Amino acid sequence: MLFLAQLLNRPVFAADGVNLGWVEDLVLTGLDLFPKVAALVLARRGHGAVFLPWEQVGSINHAGLHLLATREQLHTSPLDDTAIFLRRDILDKQIVDIHGRKVVRVNDLQLAPIDHELRLIGADIGARGLLRRLNLEGVVQLLASAVKSPLPERIIPWNYVEGLEMEWPSVRLNVSHRRLRDLPPPDLADILAQLHPVDRQEMVSHIDDETLADTLPHLEDDVQAAVILAMTAERASDILEILPPDEAADVLGDLSEERAEHLLHLMEPEDADDVRELLRYDDDTAGGRMTTEYLALREGMTVAEALAELRRQAPHAETIYYIYVVDGQEHLQGVVSLRDLITADQGTRVAALARQDVIRVLVTDDQETVAHRLNHYH
Repeated sequence: MLFLAQLLNRPVFAADGVNLGWVEDLVLTGLDLFPKVAALVLARRGHGAVFLPWEQVGSINHAGLHLLATREQLHTSPLDDTAIFLRRDILDKQIVDIHGRKVVRVNDLQLAPIDHELRLIGADIGARGLLRRLNLEGVVQLLASAVKSPLPERIIPWNYVEGLEMEWPSVRLNVSHRRLRDLPPPDLADILAQLHPVDRQEMVSHIDDETLADTLPHLEDDVQAAVILAMTAERASDILEILPPDEAADVLGDLSEERAEHLLHLMEPEDADDVRELLRYDDDTAGGRMTTEYLALREGMTVAEALAELRRQAPHAETIYYIYVVDGQEHLQGVVSLRDLITADQGTRVAALARQDVIRVLVTDDQETVAHRLNHYH
């Protein structure tokens, strides 16, 4: 195994022993699972750097890199726009450890010669990577072994790595964000929370509205607000429309009154009205915790009519298992379960199935009172 730190600044010799310069960087092209090094950047004293195809490297030892051709026989290689420089574009940058669901920094890069190619196989995120770059790894490791506390290796296999920072080429960012979107919303929220605001904004710009709406409720209030404030008002209002009204109200409650009203104005009127209704209540009350997306059936409906109505309402409800029964003025008369509806005779009236001993609270009750009643009555 090799590490990038062991190759950078090492001398490069032609086949006839002439010292040509030193390794300034290594270049990847292509986006394989474990991408191969396509070229090395050869820095030359008094001259500009050139790109040498990696296949011209014959061997690597403690003295440096030895090429297969003489200086006269060497040829350089052009690079396309998708080229990624290991030192410039990846080293010291933030990455996401997909497996560990966390944001880390690259201290070194692990390389492996495979079938006459050099491939990138891992990112070193531990202290050993930093020490290696300072040429102190061996000394510190020796001291650590003497006190029987060896330095652990912290290397992430490259197939678990995704890039974040804007300096990465756009083609790499596109691949990264496609994979990041596949993470569960709580894990995606953990990653967003760890990022610098600039990096977070860049990442959010590549996440579709539906995924972002699923992720926002898992963020702390201040991060939620920062994400919404960093995007255009039009996109923010679209995402608020996707969120359940209670979640949208929570987000808007952390914004200034002027900003919240502006976003409400851009939302569909029906969605905005639902959110405004919830914003009337303090956060720590039952009203501040409730949702308007529930299922309700008129008490005079038959079971057949009720099931048809549930099919119509269900796409807009947070849960369909617990259904309220109301009168003509929408006053609560009881509750019925979906199980009871499905198993009842089609002609039975909903009122006959409803349980009327409903445990209830006022919208102005403190959330601790609500929590106590929920716990007491299971």
